[in-house]
Amino acid sequence: MSTESNSKKLTDKKFWDTNWNQTALQCLQQPFSPYRFCRFHKLFEQYLPKDCHNKTLLEVGCVPGRHLVYFNKVFGFTVEGVDFSDHIGVTHDVMKYHGIEKYSLYQEDFLRFTHEPYDAVVSFGFLEHFSDWRTMLQKHIELVKPGGYLIVSVPNLCHFQYTLHKWLDPEFENEQVVESTRLINLEEIIMESGLQLLYSGYYQTFQFFCHHREQPRSLPRHLMINILRVLGAVFSRTRIN
Repeated sequence: MSTESNSKKLTDKKFWDTNWNQTALQCLQQPFSPYRFCRFHKLFEQYLPKDCHNKTLLEVGCVPGRHLVYFNKVFGFTVEGVDFSDHIGVTHDVMKYHGIEKYSLYQEDFLRFTHEPYDAVVSFGFLEHFSDWRTMLQKHIELVKPGGYLIVSVPNLCHFQYTLHKWLDPEFENEQVVESTRLINLEEIIMESGLQLLYSGYYQTFQFFCHHREQPRSLPRHLMINILRVLGAVFSRTRIN
């Protein structure tokens, strides 16, 4: 994503095209299930209003669209999404498949995105891809209406997960800012903005995720990553935090 000069982009369209080309659209073109489309369903049920049919929600980095479908189907939000990826067309296909007609998608640079504030602003795995992630987080906050909700999810890249990534996916530090995934850093900015912190914590962090690469990984790394993915899926399916 192109950004202002003080915010260095760590990924480009080629990076995301490689990853979204690996995304099986078929997994989103199946009967809707809250847990299949959002691993945080249990948390959101606890903290979000039950009926949001008159409320708007923006997802930052919305491709391929699973969370837009989730927030519309479960809570009734009128959903919008912004993403710079050319694969935003996939999101249109997903919305059409699930019968969602009232929605808006914007293909543009998030820092240049302008809109009236929303009742909820969400992003999943977005902040950590920017050197100036604080500016990105502040932009999220500015788009939230008074009394609205901010939901930000970043991967756990600290502690033992950091060791695993250094071993199995050493390129990750060229694409993600570990500092942005430390909860204390996010909490400080959010609290200083005047928002009330409802929940902050590590959630189902046994899961191990690596981005797809154009060049195949070595066989030992490939096998270990797949083993960790299977184990993570088992823990997630059993809803163990």
